[in-house]
Order: sequence, then structure tokens, then C-alpha cells
Amino acid sequence: MAICWKCRAVVPEGEECCSNCGCRIGGFDNPGKDNELIKKLNEYRLLLDEYEYIVSTVKPQDNFPQEEEQTAFKKRSFFRYFWPFLVIAAAVSYGVGILSNLLLTFRKDITSLLLGALLCIIADVAIIVFGYKVAKRKQAENNHTAETMSSIAQERYNLGLANKKKIDRLAVLEEKKAKLDPLVPEGFRDFDHVAKIQELIMQNKASTIEEACALIKA
Repeated sequence: MAICWKCRAVVPEGEECCSNCGCRIGGFDNPGKDNELIKKLNEYRLLLDEYEYIVSTVKPQDNFPQEEEQTAFKKRSFFRYFWPFLVIAAAVSYGVGILSNLLLTFRKDITSLLLGALLCIIADVAIIVFGYKVAKRKQAENNHTAETMSSIAQERYNLGLANKKKIDRLAVLEEKKAKLDPLVPEGFRDFDHVAKIQELIMQNKASTIEEACALIKA
């Protein structure tokens, strides 16, 4: 039995990948207790597995929102979209009022004045009702967009937190890797090569890392 380094699931003997998360195990997680070289190679292989996985998935941290406050998109009030229609209604009232006064001055007809006032009321009501519907629709569209963008930004912020953990973990792994790199010749310092070197030594096909590297090259 082996334990997956990534999700800590139990992996049956002989399996090369974790059935839970797909992480490579390689079947070498129980090296012989009496072989320090194999144990060192095993440590190096597992480190490279995690290191290569993180390198392949980590992204520049500046790709993500750095502050949670950056995830909130501003919603708009109803009045922001409604006030232009109030201005239009007031302008119509003013215009109709001037025309009514002119008619009253020239024609001395109270009926024209009453008719103008009625038309003014009807126009104002129509403008306000139309403006109310337009303003409500625009506010709903804007706020829906703001909520959607805020949700996306919040998700990206959370991904950024996870990415930051990977960056921190990568720094730790790089420090450990620098200490173990001299164990294997340059050009063989990756998971696949180290796994093959370990396999050759465990199968007694090579007694040293250099011999194993020579066999891999051949």
C-alpha cells in the first residue's frame, strides 16, 4: 500500500497513479529499509512529482485580484436612470405652459388653456410611466451584470489565494530540490528519469545512479 502525497488517499500496491486524484505514484513508495540510496531517490522522486505538478499549474499572482475589495462591482440606484425622464417631463410641462399662456393671450380662450393643461398632464404621465419602466429595466440589467462580475471576481480572488499557497509551497520545494539535485546528474533531474533510475536500482540492474543513467542513455 502507498499513500498519495497530494490527497492522502490509499493507493493499492502496484498502482502507478492515485485513483482518487490521478497523481503519479510510480509504485516505489515503499523502498527497502536497508537501502539508503533508494530511500533518497524515492524522496527526490516524490518531491519532483509535486514540484512538476505545481510548476505546471501555478500562474503569476498578479493575474488575480490582490484585495478582496477589488471583487465588488458597484450597483446602480433606480434614480440614476429615472432622473432624465423627470427632467423631460418638467421641460414638457414648461413648454406646454408657455404655449397655453400664448394662446390665452391671443385668443382669450379658457378651453384652449384647459386643453393644454390636460395634454400636459397626459404627456407627463406617459413620460413618467415610460421612464419608470426603462429605469427599472436598466437598473435590473446593470445590477445583474454587477452581481455576475462580482461573483466572477470573487472566484478569481479565491483562485488567487489557492495560487498563492502554490507559490509559497513551490518556494519550499525549490529549497529542498536544490539540496537533492546533486544526487542525480544534470539532464536526469525530472520525475520520469528519477523513477527509471530508482526502478533500475531496485531491480538490481544497476548498483549506482551513474550506472542507471548510462543504461537509460543506451
